[in-house]
Parts: sequence; structure tokens; C-alpha cells
Amino acid sequence: MSTPLIQNKLLRLTLTEGVFFLPLQDIIRLEARSNYTWIYCRHRRPLLAAMVLKQFEAGLQPFGFLRTHRRHLVNRRHITGILQQGSMRTTFGDIISISKRKRAAVVQALSRPLPAA
Repeated sequence: MSTPLIQNKLLRLTLTEGVFFLPLQDIIRLEARSNYTWIYCRHRRPLLAAMVLKQFEAGLQPFGFLRTHRRHLVNRRHITGILQQGSMRTTFGDIISISKRKRAAVVQALSRPLPAA
């Protein structure tokens, strides 16, 4: 099981198209789809990695990423608010689910200061 490499606040991904270095502040969210993960960034098309979301979670959490649902890992810097129906909105208008089980932890995490950028 390979894990993505995070160094100098860059996520290094080896995909079929080549090697990508993504600045962590540009990653909006990651979304699980079966055994794959879609990575949504600010200035590029979504990238598809043949890794499960859990492989990204431990490395990205210290940099302000939150696991809001079994399918979503979201960059706190891109969260604009929590909606009443138990979801959140990102700076790019995406609506992301927050599971009932994780809702209290997400609200608590959002009340803490962001890690240094």
C-alpha cells in the first residue's frame, strides 16, 4: 500500500499521467470513490489517484484537513461555512456532507486555530 509523500507543504502524487506536486493550500478537498480518490484543486482539473482516502488522511490532517464523512477529506482553508442541513460549503461552492457521527468533531475542529500556512 503506497502512501503519498508530503514534503515542504507539497503533496507528491505519482499517477498514470506522471508525477504531480500539489501545494497543500491549493487542494480544496479529496473525495473517495471505491478504491480511488478524486483530488480537487484550485487551478487544475480533478486528479484521480489509485489510493484509498485513508492513505491521505494521516498525512494531511496536521495541515488542516478534516475528515467530514467516509467519502470526504476537506481543507479547512477552503471551508466557508456549515449549513443547517448538516453539510458545509467550500470557497468554490461545493456542498460537502458531514456525517452525524463526525459533526461534533468537525465543529470543534473548526473552532480551533488553523495550523501555520
